[in-house]
Amino acid sequence: MQGCITTNSIADLVHGSEHFPLHVKGVILELAKNQCNILSLTFELDQKALAIAAVGDWLICD
Repeated sequence: MQGCITTNSIADLVHGSEHFPLHVKGVILELAKNQCNILSLTFELDQKALAIAAVGDWLICD
């Protein structure tokens, strides 16, 4: 992830040389007692992006 992400922001999912816009619906940062912070994102992707999204893809926010 690169940049600052907020609820209702627009970001890009980068898969290789392809960029797919996505709408961030929700951001949750959970501070666990074991000092392992968990970041949860809820966002909308179109079908093409959903079909090729993979571990290691970048999420770039303005």
